[in-house]
Amino acid sequence: MTWENHGVAPAYHRYNLRMQLLNLSSGRSFILDLAESDNRKWMPGRIVGEYYDLKLPASLPSGNMKSKLVFFIITGRKKSYTACPEREP
Repeated sequence: MTWENHGVAPAYHRYNLRMQLLNLSSGRSFILDLAESDNRKWMPGRIVGEYYDLKLPASLPSGNMKSKLVFFIITGRKKSYTACPEREP
């Protein structure tokens, strides 16, 4: 996956990255945590490539999927979410 930091500085805090796969036929949802991601390495004005080892559950049926990504940070007992905007093809 490629990322581009449109800001003026690198991130100071590491955010967790989570992917949701939604099976369009059954409506079932699957959550994958992308632990390899480190947004602090995304420098402004540079395109960065990251590779993720996706461990898909054996129960994941074949078919068309829709994916969503979300960044979050855990502060104490509370999670703060930053949603990624959806992009339609």
